Amino acid sequence: LLLDSAVRELQLATGASGTTPTKKAPQIPLSFMIIFEALVIDTSKPRFLRMYAWFRLVRIWGALRFDDHRGLVPDRARLVGGSWRATLVRTKTSGVGRKREELYIHIDKEAYLNCASWSAVGWELWRSLDMPRDFFLGVPTRDLDSMRNIEAKYADGQAMSRALLLSLTRADGSPLLTLPFAPHFWTEQGDRASLVSWAACVPSINAQWLEDVGRWSSNMSATYIRTHLFRHASI
Repeated sequence: LLLDSAVRELQLATGASGTTPTKKAPQIPLSFMIIFEALVIDTSKPRFLRMYAWFRLVRIWGALRFDDHRGLVPDRARLVGGSWRATLVRTKTSGVGRKREELYIHIDKEAYLNCASWSAVGWELWRSLDMPRDFFLGVPTRDLDSMRNIEAKYADGQAMSRALLLSLTRADGSPLLTLPFAPHFWTEQGDRASLVSWAACVPSINAQWLEDVGRWSSNMSATYIRTHLFRHASI
């Protein structure tokens, strides 16, 4: 019901006349993350679908942009004590000659909602790829059993994310999203905005920390926070 309400809200907003407000990426529902975790460990599902669900969870917990995968070199990622660690060697805000030449990612072993093993299980799927490359995400093979050594572009990411959402089902096996345009509501930017929005609900967390997590420009994290809190209040 909440998902359908959020999508209908978008439909009303896009159909309204007048000025066009600045669009903010909707955060990812916690129910999606719980299903993503279950999908990662479900051996009956296509291998790449499980890998991509894992990648989406990493993006959410790491507050990563889509483009960050281009600097996320697989050879510099590893599982340490149950926590996943990686290095971004180039991003929009880092790289050679910039103030921060490298950025470090730490997805703690306690970063889960229902299934603690999602990180380790999913990383093993990615590690098993015998595919040297200087980017992380490629495009899937036709049978969704593996990945091609072709760097995924933004349009590829959109298509994969929409296909992932369309594959989600309820406990009885029926589709989770019933509205045909529903997968278009959530964008690739939503992964980066989600963790910051949740953390903003904790009064003890410093606002400067939130900006560092998502590498936001000054006060941008607060803008996202206000937008998301208002949206959920209206729903």
